[in-house]
Amino acid sequence: MVRLTSQALEHRTLFMLAVSFRVAEAVSLDILEEEVVPRQIEVNGNTVRFSYRPREIITLLLRPSR
Repeated sequence: MVRLTSQALEHRTLFMLAVSFRVAEAVSLDILEEEVVPRQIEVNGNTVRFSYRPREIITLLLRPSR
């Protein structure tokens, strides 16, 4: 589980997260980690890329490859 908060930038920003394992799937959840939040997320090996709005709090569930 990864939780991110954005800087106080005034425009959408592209974010790339690199982890130490291969990611099979990345799912965006609400702040209570209950419901899926629609978000375009690109997964490529051990990197996850997505954009976010200013002052947005993002919770991602990363499922590792087997």
